[in-house]
Amino acid sequence: MNETGSTTKDLQVAEELGILGKLVTVTRDKTKDLEERLKSVMRSSIVDSESVEEQQQLCPLAGQIRDIREGVASVNHVITQILEELEL
Repeated sequence: MNETGSTTKDLQVAEELGILGKLVTVTRDKTKDLEERLKSVMRSSIVDSESVEEQQQLCPLAGQIRDIREGVASVNHVITQILEELEL
């Protein structure tokens, strides 16, 4: 145990949670960017071959974005539970 009463394992878990938190943030930001691109393309009133092609590429992303959101929510829930158990 160190001066603050934390064990090496506690510090390691806290460090790993910090890394997970950063990954969640990056994933959330990338998801928001993808959502904005998807919304922009879907709102586009100009129908040309490029926008149709882009829509076809982005439509499958809608399902992936939903899956990513659910995954991020799940990771956030796990992090919250761990923090509560560690009483940080």
